[in-house]
Amino acid sequence: MDLTTITPQAFQSQFFRDFPYLNIYSAATTYNTGTSVYYNGLFYTALQNSLLNVTPGTNGSDWQQTDGCANDYVQIQDITNAFAEAQIVFNQNLFASDAAVTLAYLYCTAHYLVNDLRAAMAGINGTGQFPVASRSVGSMSESYQIPDRFKDNAQLAFFTSTPYGQKFLSLVLPNLVGNMAAVWGGTNP
Repeated sequence: MDLTTITPQAFQSQFFRDFPYLNIYSAATTYNTGTSVYYNGLFYTALQNSLLNVTPGTNGSDWQQTDGCANDYVQIQDITNAFAEAQIVFNQNLFASDAAVTLAYLYCTAHYLVNDLRAAMAGINGTGQFPVASRSVGSMSESYQIPDRFKDNAQLAFFTSTPYGQKFLSLVLPNLVGNMAAVWGGTNP
């Protein structure tokens, strides 16, 4: 399967509740009261129902300009960047069907997207973190055991840092286990 055929729209469909996507205005979409869109660098909110092919900013009774920042939303470029990162580590040969490849690839991409967004929010003040084994605040403490299989493997430990990475591991790890046996034999000259 060609991973480049998996689109940002497929990502948005899979994770439709998970991320705040930038809603870019489309003349082919019908908008209702309260819907916000991004158009020509500005945000607009629909004031009427059933707005179809009514461009924001052309009629004050249909759209109202509102405050907003595009960087507060997940954009197509963010997803595309995460796709590029996921392709480096993703082995599609571990999966039996295109549907399984797609699902695992989307979870791997979501993991990279979350890490990218966290890094972007921290900016130059960001620090790398390994999975936390214990945490204390005042008289309260919390600890949990990270399985040695993950803790001792830097690549696997990285995927434990987000729920999407953990889900990706749950899809990949069963495919990494196989049966092996030694067979005695020889060759003829």
